[in-house]
Amino acid sequence: VLFAASNLISDGSELLLLVPSVAGLVGSVVLPVLGAVPDGMMVLFSGLGPDAQSEVAVGVGAMAGSTIMLLTFPWFLAILGGRVNLNADGYPEYTKPKDAPDSWSKLQPAGNRGLFTTGVAGTAEVRSTAGVMVLTAMLFFVVQGPACFVVAHTDNRVEQATFVNRWAKWGTFATAAAFFAYLWAQGKSASRMAEKKQVDKMIDAIRSKELTLAGAVSQLFPDATVSKPKPLRQLRMVLRPFFDEYDVNDDHNIDRIEFRAVMKDLGEQVTDRGVRELFADADRDNSGSIEFEEFNQLIIRYLKALQEYGDTGYPPFAWEADGKAGRACMDATSLLSCVDPYADVDSPRDSPFDADDDEDAEEEDVPEDLKYMSPAKQQFQIKLRAGYKMAFGTLLVLVFSDPAVEVLSAIGNICNISPFYVSFVLAPFASNASELVAAYTYAAKKTEATISISLATLLGAACMNNTWCLGIFFGIVYARQLYWSFTAEVLAIVIIQVLVGLIAKKPVMRMFDAYAVLSLYPLSLAFVWVLENCFGMD
Repeated sequence: VLFAASNLISDGSELLLLVPSVAGLVGSVVLPVLGAVPDGMMVLFSGLGPDAQSEVAVGVGAMAGSTIMLLTFPWFLAILGGRVNLNADGYPEYTKPKDAPDSWSKLQPAGNRGLFTTGVAGTAEVRSTAGVMVLTAMLFFVVQGPACFVVAHTDNRVEQATFVNRWAKWGTFATAAAFFAYLWAQGKSASRMAEKKQVDKMIDAIRSKELTLAGAVSQLFPDATVSKPKPLRQLRMVLRPFFDEYDVNDDHNIDRIEFRAVMKDLGEQVTDRGVRELFADADRDNSGSIEFEEFNQLIIRYLKALQEYGDTGYPPFAWEADGKAGRACMDATSLLSCVDPYADVDSPRDSPFDADDDEDAEEEDVPEDLKYMSPAKQQFQIKLRAGYKMAFGTLLVLVFSDPAVEVLSAIGNICNISPFYVSFVLAPFASNASELVAAYTYAAKKTEATISISLATLLGAACMNNTWCLGIFFGIVYARQLYWSFTAEVLAIVIIQVLVGLIAKKPVMRMFDAYAVLSLYPLSLAFVWVLENCFGMD
């Protein structure tokens, strides 16, 4: 249930990336916060039971397991998916060399996993986020330091709890301050990462037929103004991969047949007549092909006219009353003044705009509930679905976190194993499973930007655990008057973060580094066991 709940929260928050007005806030604030909700609730409910001192081990296990798992398994998968060949200078080769043959690819031979010959670039964004992660990890010592001091001076649990609780209160305030400071910093500095995530989400939504092009980008131009640099840049980023797919000979042009296929891929319902007139409007020199810039400007005019049509959902053409094609209203002076004489027909299928042939009937199309909606209504449906998924997912987390804590604790008791170890292994794969898949699939695009976003997101998730989840944990220690018995766990969490932070600082991370990071997961468990059973840190 928690696995399904975390996926609902993740899917819902990612849907909001399709709403440009809030996408920046979603990418930098909403996604990190909601991603930490399942782990935070596990920590919270583990400390609310009658036997909080022992059951809180489940929460600590979830927090430690989540942090360490996110920095090991997904990190390894990100480098595995994003790896490319290293050039003679030992730097990832993301662009085709001038003297490379036509058969060149970023990873040669296919499936190459050379430990020192393949890898990914370590970007400034990853390095800076790693620094923040290590810095926030030091918050553990707000309580860990005083706890070591009091344990060295007294064996009385009541005295230990009384002393530690004072510091737990200040630790709660410190983590809360760090949490809001981190979100503020994210909102100020993560615009590039948020924009890239937003654009990629738009592209994925169009490819998967969740939205049409118009529905995905409509709110980039809410007032029909297309002169602002950021929305224009984002539109170009969305259009480029679709254009390039049909520019098979790399001459930076597409012909009319290819243009029709691009519009089909973009989810736009344009007839053959419409395609001819649109293409003719862009092909001013009658060369039979259009360049990307001509294509981009055509789409801008197309979207402006479509926006003017409002709720009709029809392509922006004027047609003669007898059904014969009239002129295409694509010139700047007449574009927004065109009137559709068929606007009052009962069904969109009765409009001449949809009287297309059936040659592509077998192709995947936009879902029926969105296909004939205006861009504004498509955006409304996206917001509705996002809100439903996030609300329902959060509700499931709140309802089932407490039973999950009891189950994990019972498993530990039955198997005669500390609940910490059970929670460490099981809880993260329920609450953070989506990150495992996302880290690989996003990095698999094999660009410097996507690997940067993939790794920085994992580091950001660790920062959230160091602030949000740790703050809840400190609050539980203070409110329930618990004594400190978490030294081994804290040392494992902090040391793993420092080690991963050092690797993240490298300009190039090779597959060897990926395997080294992956090994930290089982080593961290062994480290905790040794400290508890050989050095008495239980």
